[in-house]
Amino acid sequence: MRALWRARDRYAAERDVAPGRLLPDSAIISAARANPRRPADLVALPVFGGPRQRRQTARWFAAITEARDLADNDLPPITGGNSDPVPPASRWRDRSPEAADRLARCRAVVVELAERHHVLAQNLLASDIVRALAWEPPTPPSEDAVRARLAQLGARPWQVDLTGPGLAQALCTE
Repeated sequence: MRALWRARDRYAAERDVAPGRLLPDSAIISAARANPRRPADLVALPVFGGPRQRRQTARWFAAITEARDLADNDLPPITGGNSDPVPPASRWRDRSPEAADRLARCRAVVVELAERHHVLAQNLLASDIVRALAWEPPTPPSEDAVRARLAQLGARPWQVDLTGPGLAQALCTE
């Protein structure tokens, strides 16, 4: 997909048109799934069989061949599915009641701080950061350790400064 995407972007830049007008995203996905072995296999796919795409078969198939020839360590990382190791909060009570309690305490801290500073709680600290912190808190949950974990999870320095002390206290309450 990445190779086709890049080939499409280069071609679009040459022609000074929007990439999606040259080759729709759905066609790139279709070609990646089909993994055509010959140009004729590519042309057999719905979008690639049209007259405009058939004229570019060599371009598109060269991108597929280039990607197929990449060494494993040159391939982009596989993403997708549920790469988030933190389960949905609705399942926490069954999977880990302690984590569910930590999450409730952490959310309460964020809500209280948000009200005090007249901002929305999700603007103060993203819910996925709060979830990740509550699911896997630092051990021991000292203020410095909590601040470091928040930064590691992507919180901005001002968010760490505002929420770190209260979250550390919430995590220490077991």
